[in-house]
Amino acid sequence: MNIMLRRALREYNGLRHQLDKNLLGENGHRVAEELKKFNRGEPCWIAKEKAETSRQARIELISTQVPILHTAEDSKTIFQWLDHWKQFCKDFKLKEEVDFEAAKEKALTRPKGFDWVIYTPSGLTSREVLDRLCSPQFTVSESVSVQSYSLERQPDKARLILCRPNIEPDDQWRVSSNTMAATTLPFLDCRECYILEGFYYSLTKKHLNIRGWTRCPRSRASKRKVADVSWYETSEKFCANYDGPDNDDPHGGGRETVILIP
Repeated sequence: MNIMLRRALREYNGLRHQLDKNLLGENGHRVAEELKKFNRGEPCWIAKEKAETSRQARIELISTQVPILHTAEDSKTIFQWLDHWKQFCKDFKLKEEVDFEAAKEKALTRPKGFDWVIYTPSGLTSREVLDRLCSPQFTVSESVSVQSYSLERQPDKARLILCRPNIEPDDQWRVSSNTMAATTLPFLDCRECYILEGFYYSLTKKHLNIRGWTRCPRSRASKRKVADVSWYETSEKFCANYDGPDNDDPHGGGRETVILIP
């Protein structure tokens, strides 16, 4: 055996030994994943931070919160909702702190696709929303006290908030709560999701989040508990649950918002 061949074999055996050691080590699962990428000819061992930044840049481009001019004809849904909000306030004894008629004119310059409107009265806590707006209409279950969750917008004043008209979470936001929270975009928080559920049921006698769940990326009870909401068809109850911050199961996602009246 010539010298060059012996050197090549020693180098191969050394590399093989190091690979076996890495595969059996603490980060063996990551080594295996990257090795599979290498064998497929894909980029591997890209820094997680760099990959996340790249992914984040792509996600930021998904949102197009650019106001456009609408007509009354293509605003039928939001006009209907604004009319029903006035009745909803009477039925559930809520303070009517905004001019719903004037809001129709402002809604004509909303971003495209944001056709549902949510009224959030001042001073109404998450606890009060469930007790006053949800429980009288359907069964409610909560994993932890809803008062323990932080809110993206404090109930210090009344607001009108827009979201997309989806039964399930936004398709473009089927990502983890941490991914959404890292953006500068606003999303529905847990209090707003509870209000939306109560209002939607009063309007349609139907529920939201039947097949999946809405994540509230900035409503957190702890580092590991991020609020989410869903309707459990089998047990017929509205669930104020929590999700893991890094869970990116595509059945769950967020609801991007536009603040119509801040």
